[in-house]
Formats: sequence, C-alpha cells, structure tokens
Amino acid sequence: MAWDPCDGTTANVVASSALSGYKVSDTMLNKPRRHADLPKAAIEALWQGNLIGAITVVRQERNLGLKEAKGQVEVYIASQPALKKKMDKVLATVQQRFIRWVIGLLILAAGITLLVLYVL
Repeated sequence: MAWDPCDGTTANVVASSALSGYKVSDTMLNKPRRHADLPKAAIEALWQGNLIGAITVVRQERNLGLKEAKGQVEVYIASQPALKKKMDKVLATVQQRFIRWVIGLLILAAGITLLVLYVL
C-alpha cells in the first residue's frame, strides 16, 4: 500500500518518514548473500568432499541451527564454481557406490533364496 500524504494517520506518517530514503524490493529480500565467509575448517572439509563435516563446523563455531548452517554452506559452494564442480563429482560417486551396494545386496539375497530353495 502506497503512502497517501493526504491521509493524516500517525502510523503512516512515521512509517513513511522512516523509510523515505530506502528502496527495498521483494527480490532484494529473497536473494541469498553472494558469498558467505566460512570458518577455515569448514572450507577444508568442503574441499575434502565432506559436506556434513562442513555444516557441523559452521553450526559449532557460529552457534547456528541446522537449516541456517546448511544455507551458509550452500551459498558458499554456489559462490565457488570449482568447489561446486568437485562437490557434484563427490555426490555422483556416492550415488554410484550406493547403487552398487544395493545391487550387490540384491544379488546376495537372490543367491541365498536360491540356495534355500535348492536345499528344500
């Protein structure tokens, strides 16, 4: 709602005079900071591919909640293209290992099932 100078309410006058020199758009409020400075230990953990360790360090050193610490780490990763590429590669490797583990477990379960059926 725009301030109407003809409207003489005290709240409108105080609010408009306090904010008269500032222009804040909705997009400015929703944008994350471009670069978050992280503790050195958190940055080292990220370069080693340890995202959870970096979040833990940020939480402990800055006394933040999980969501805030994760947000700061994500902003930092987004501001560092080389680090983002490395983290994407680490994530892909972890996903491949998980898929291989699940396939191995399924093969083992199928083998045990066949063995049990053969014995009976």
